[in-house]
Amino acid sequence: MIFFVILFLLAGIALVIGGRQQATEALRATKWPVTEGKLEQCEVVVSPGIGSDSYSSWRLQLRYSYVVRGVTYHSTRYAIGYSESADHTQHRDIAEELNRNPTVSVHYDPAHPAQAVLSVAPQGNVALLGYWCLGLAALSAVIAMVSG
Repeated sequence: MIFFVILFLLAGIALVIGGRQQATEALRATKWPVTEGKLEQCEVVVSPGIGSDSYSSWRLQLRYSYVVRGVTYHSTRYAIGYSESADHTQHRDIAEELNRNPTVSVHYDPAHPAQAVLSVAPQGNVALLGYWCLGLAALSAVIAMVSG
C-alpha cells in the first residue's frame, strides 16, 4: 500500500507544479502584444486509440503566420495548456469559429516572438488532476494505517 501512497504523492506533486506553471504562463500571455495573423490551416483530426477497445482522441490541427518586427513566424499553438481530448465538440466549435475569418489575432511573447497563441483563455485541468492524486495519496495512507 505504501507504493500507492508514494506513487499518488509524486504524481500529484508533479501535476500540481505543471498545472500551476501552465496557469502562470497563461496569465502572462494575457499581457502579450497582439498582432494580426493569417490562418493557413485549421481542422479537427482524430487520433485513433491503440487497441480495439481504446478511445479515439480529437485535436485541433492548425497553422498560422504572423509578422513581428518584419520577421514572419509560424505557429501551431492554439492556447497554453490546450490539448487533445475524447470530446470533439470543443475542437469543432473552435475550428468553425477560426475558419469564419482567415485573419486571426495572435498574442506573441515579446521576448520570444516565435512563442504565440491565439487564445489566452485558461485551458486544461492539470493542477486539478494533481489535487485528485494528492487526495488519493492521503486516502491510501489512511487505508494503510488502518489496515496495517
